[in-house]
Amino acid sequence: MANIFHMSEMVSLALHSIIIIAARGEELISAKEIADQLGASRAHLTKTLQ
Repeated sequence: MANIFHMSEMVSLALHSIIIIAARGEELISAKEIADQLGASRAHLTKTLQ
């Protein structure tokens, strides 16, 4: 049952970013902080979240 659901890298980054943002509550977080936590480049993350 491998590969039942394929998720692109952009979708994965977006979903993980939403989780990180939601976990912060009202506290602001920068794209750089999220990118660092996810091991992604800030440029790629900001393009994904536009």
